[in-house]
Amino acid sequence: MYPTKYLGIEAFPIVVEHNPNSIGGASILTPHNKNGDYLFYMGIHINGLNPIGNYFIFSPNRVDLMLNIAKGKTDCFNENDKVEAAEFIKRGFVKKTENELSLKFPIFTDRQYKDLLYLIDDTASAIAEKTQEMVKLTTDILVQHTPVSMKKEAENMGWIIMFIDGAVVAPTKIMLEKGMLHPFADNSYTAVHAVIS
Repeated sequence: MYPTKYLGIEAFPIVVEHNPNSIGGASILTPHNKNGDYLFYMGIHINGLNPIGNYFIFSPNRVDLMLNIAKGKTDCFNENDKVEAAEFIKRGFVKKTENELSLKFPIFTDRQYKDLLYLIDDTASAIAEKTQEMVKLTTDILVQHTPVSMKKEAENMGWIIMFIDGAVVAPTKIMLEKGMLHPFADNSYTAVHAVIS
């Protein structure tokens, strides 16, 4: 039986052999607070990009602080919270204007986020359809080269490998190489947002 939680967060463990020709990787984290608000973070690790997910995962208090900043609830910060907020500013998550803190990435309400998903549904569905075709092919190849005792695991892993390599990393890498995306700055977070109630 594989663990389903890592540091209190739903997890799906995957281990792959080191591949010097790998184009990168991706990770998705959605740490929640007790109110159901959450941060969404997709780390796209291409060309040595620095992932930030562990910064939040190893300290759930940071998630609460970040979500409090999103809601404008900073007047109750103690000294430790203020030190952490200063680190947020240093890392580029937060900006300070006079005495006010604000996140440097989008904040959605539940309703706004559902409306956004509705707007991009056609595009997301087209990408999902292509990805499913690629997943079937990947899974078939993986199953053919897997010992009988592990075929069930192989059937369940093709999708995650294709999602990471095919649906997220490869298109981002191609757009970076063709100049359609600008290289990411050290303190920029291209796939992070907060959803609050």
